[in-house]
Amino acid sequence: MIKKNFKILSILTLVMILFSGFCFATDTSSDTSSEDPALISENPTSGEDTAEENISSVGEPNIVEENVYLTGEDVNLTDWVIGSVFIIGKNVTIESQIPGDVFVIADQVTFKESTYVEGNIFVLANKVQVDAILYDLYACANSVNISETGFIYRDLRVSANELTIQGKVRRDLEANVNKLNIVSDGSLIIYGDVTYTSKQEASIPEGSVAGEVNFTKESVDVLGYVLKVIATLVLVSLVLLVGFIIAPKGLEKLERVMKIRLLPAILVGLLAIIVIPIISIILMLTVIGIKAALVVLAVYGLLLVLAFSMTCIALGKLLANKFTKNSKLMQFLMVILSTAVLIGLGFIPYIGFVINLIITVIGVGLLVTTICFKNIEKKEEVTSPKDEKIEAKKEQKKEAKLKKETPKKEDKKEVKEEKVEPKKENKEDNKE
Repeated sequence: MIKKNFKILSILTLVMILFSGFCFATDTSSDTSSEDPALISENPTSGEDTAEENISSVGEPNIVEENVYLTGEDVNLTDWVIGSVFIIGKNVTIESQIPGDVFVIADQVTFKESTYVEGNIFVLANKVQVDAILYDLYACANSVNISETGFIYRDLRVSANELTIQGKVRRDLEANVNKLNIVSDGSLIIYGDVTYTSKQEASIPEGSVAGEVNFTKESVDVLGYVLKVIATLVLVSLVLLVGFIIAPKGLEKLERVMKIRLLPAILVGLLAIIVIPIISIILMLTVIGIKAALVVLAVYGLLLVLAFSMTCIALGKLLANKFTKNSKLMQFLMVILSTAVLIGLGFIPYIGFVINLIITVIGVGLLVTTICFKNIEKKEEVTSPKDEKIEAKKEQKKEAKLKKETPKKEDKKEVKEEKVEPKKENKEDNKE
């Protein structure tokens, strides 16, 4: 369940990066109280005026009146940004006033205490540390820590291995976690409801949650697995049938790539999986190339969707060639069998993810190689005449040996026949 949500949130994060105008939180109303650590305007969309009120004793900030795009190993944002922020890096530190939205993909993300973000925050990272005032936080990470100075003014939605909350959440908490830690001495921390899914129920201190606590124990979703298997079989079958009708030569070429160019195809798949996202990010950072980045990401998504099917089809066609009757029906049956086996391998605990990754890499490589490299057929044509020449030479040698042997046999037969004929003649003379 956590892996599933991780993938979903990853896709949502990328989508939100591309469509920065879309806002998840539509309820802009906010209630203030004496317990609030900062005065927050009831109209968070007011932008510049609201953010200016919240700049306190940090001196005169450097103001950037446009969207900001940052990349690098260590990224430290200290400018006040009147717009949205897009960051991709390893270690990201945000110490800024931002009235817009924030999108971050990184290994470690830290929101410093002086940070104030009025918009939505979307984070995909390994570790997330929140010491600041944030409005709505959507995080997908290994660990998320809301410290004592951290304040989520509205909703907190997290998919993580471990979530620790010491600060305040002004409205609701929704989480899908392995471990939930709510640290409180009995004082109110979460003002709304807590809805979470986990393998084990968390120990929540009494008085720390104002609303209801809804716990769902994570269990093995047998129906989900069955539906996944059926959906995968249907997808592979449809791709194969479309290939039979539209591109039969393409399927044959795919099979040849699997048979004689598997290692180069794997290398091509690795490069495609790594390089295509980098190209899309570069295009996106140029701002002008955002539309091109959308196209590249769409192609990338299509490659990933079709990758598993490509591996299953290529493997199934190779198996079908082992049978004397290699009909389309036999190919279809072998492809379905291959699909079922590969799905089963993907369900193996601990190594199933690695197996699925390898299958995806192979599938992407097969598809890209089949589409982009036309020299596969030429190489095959070049190699086959060599084989034919070798076979022809062997046949010539055999024929030469046969020619040498046959005269000897014929001579022996003629000698035998000559010996037999005089004997017969002598016998006839004697009878006379």
